[in-house]
Amino acid sequence: MKPQEAFGRTAEGKNHHRDKEKQAAYWKAWYATNREKVSIQKKAYRIAHLEKALARCKNYKDTHLEEIRAQQKVYHAAHRKQKAAHRKARMYGISQAEFDTLLLNQGGVCAICGTNKWNKNGPTIDHDHKTGKVRGILCQPCNSALGYIQDNPKTAQAMAVYLKKN
Repeated sequence: MKPQEAFGRTAEGKNHHRDKEKQAAYWKAWYATNREKVSIQKKAYRIAHLEKALARCKNYKDTHLEEIRAQQKVYHAAHRKQKAAHRKARMYGISQAEFDTLLLNQGGVCAICGTNKWNKNGPTIDHDHKTGKVRGILCQPCNSALGYIQDNPKTAQAMAVYLKKN
């Protein structure tokens, strides 16, 4: 005999005669055959109740702001490496393994100044802004310097002459 908990209850608190597992299987099968219909209904509901949902979200964020920020901080700290790898792949088209190989081929140092002391974000990827091609791995100051001179070799040479002269 099945235990009492295996059966659902009506609004009046009376037991259903259907088995919960059978009921779940029925609705799963119904949903599978009516997936398109359900999708259209859900979309229509979301559109019709958008303002109410946005207000509910805003209210939740306003009342739980500190808790949300604490959770985000924990998440970002725990997933720093995965996020960095994803960013490298998305922005520069290279995997973490390719990045590591490139840095290893440079001797583990900045391709310009030769330092191995990176800031808190680690080494940066230098790329050609016109072609998107990755050129090497740099420290943040060297990468910023290239950005300031807009990757212009003449300006870089003029800066070198200036520094040697003074």
